[in-house]
Amino acid sequence: MSRGSERSNLGSIGFFKQFTQFWGALFTLVSVAFIAALVYLDVLPIKLMIGAFAFVAVLWILTFPALYLIKIKKSRKIIALFFSSLMIFLYGTGIYYLTGTMSFLNGVTIGENQERTFEILARADDMRYSKLKDIADSTVYTVDGDFEGKAEAEEELGDKYQASVDYYESLPDLGTDLLNKSCNLIMLSDQGKSEMLDISPNFDRETKVVGKIKVKVKAKDIAKRKNVTKESYNVLVSGIDNDNRISENGRSDVNMIVTVNPVAKNILLTSIPRDYRIYMKKFSGASDKLTHTGLYGVDTTAEAVEDLLDLDVNYYVKVNYATVRQVVDAIGGVEVYSDRYLHLDDESGDTYVYKKGTNLLGGNQALRFARERESYEEGDIHRNENQQAVMKAIIEKATSSKTILMNYGSILRGLEGYMATNMNEDEIKSIIKSELTDFGGWKIETQNLTGEGNSDVLYSTPGDYAYVMEQDEDVIRKARAKIMKTMKN
Repeated sequence: MSRGSERSNLGSIGFFKQFTQFWGALFTLVSVAFIAALVYLDVLPIKLMIGAFAFVAVLWILTFPALYLIKIKKSRKIIALFFSSLMIFLYGTGIYYLTGTMSFLNGVTIGENQERTFEILARADDMRYSKLKDIADSTVYTVDGDFEGKAEAEEELGDKYQASVDYYESLPDLGTDLLNKSCNLIMLSDQGKSEMLDISPNFDRETKVVGKIKVKVKAKDIAKRKNVTKESYNVLVSGIDNDNRISENGRSDVNMIVTVNPVAKNILLTSIPRDYRIYMKKFSGASDKLTHTGLYGVDTTAEAVEDLLDLDVNYYVKVNYATVRQVVDAIGGVEVYSDRYLHLDDESGDTYVYKKGTNLLGGNQALRFARERESYEEGDIHRNENQQAVMKAIIEKATSSKTILMNYGSILRGLEGYMATNMNEDEIKSIIKSELTDFGGWKIETQNLTGEGNSDVLYSTPGDYAYVMEQDEDVIRKARAKIMKTMKN
């Protein structure tokens, strides 16, 4: 062999060994990053955490020397290079999912501050106002009362836009006088806008948004915290009737108390009809139906349910239509029993057929099934039962080991932006740890509140009669007793 070719081979070998040394350093860095992400997220039970540490350490001991040391056979370095490349890919995937979990927890837990939006409205044909700077030296009217963020919005109207503020006692009068030209500008919160659309469906077409004022308000912490792995607790599931981002308020069409006994692994789902009569502490005990409380915030719904059932709502989970679709699709569909044949048209233009018996449903099919009430003589009562069936199917499938392992990333991506809770990160992590220690095995029961239908003038429908379901004290007493039994079991 010539000296030139010998030098070429030596140079080639030298470069390869330098590359494996670099790769060994990269392998070490990714291994440490993976362990750091596990420690920071802190969702693994201690036994699994120790096992993960040991697994990563053994792989590093077996692989790193072969990559980094000079006097190692090239064949062994090639094997170590292949194996370490595979592990870097797996560690990288793990880091991706772990950071996704961190992002999810940050996204669904309620922070210290929340944003409130107030709209400045004028008549659609009033050409004097097209943007906020046009309202200078004008009077903006709003409803009198102490609402979150209203004082800050009024201050901005005066300081930034040089407008004064005056008040009406009722929302219907405020909207009516704007359309009748008795006033020219009004300010409504997002809840107030939803109420106005209930009162006057054409209100959106007859008015225009001159501008929006967004203010930060300190979130009210209404959680009554428990040790969620050792003590029983109640979670209010409030399902808002919109497809928008979860930060927006709307009517609470799904109202369910989920009672969790983590020691006995028992769950009780208690559904409350959307039209059930309740009383709102925020408005001096005013009478309304439960669905309207969502317009004033989930804290109003929680307070009304606490008063109704005489129990603590420890936490809430706020969801909407999109949440159901996202979650069901993420876990690969759910099997739900229907007690009759159904042929339902959907707002999307599709038609769904449900046989009598067990049906495998995708996200939109499950949502349509859970929303249906016209096909049943019992109306909202039967709809509550269908909602419980969908919820039970989601819980049973989502907590199975196979679904968690195979669909974990999809579940998180599906929920992010479509769910909010006042559980904190540590509480959610504790629940995940507990479930990873003991997969599945939950016993799930259901019950419903019922009552007699009536018609009455309510807080959210002033001057007009609306359907409301009256409370049945005997049904409420029995439901509360079952909740207490589940918590003490």
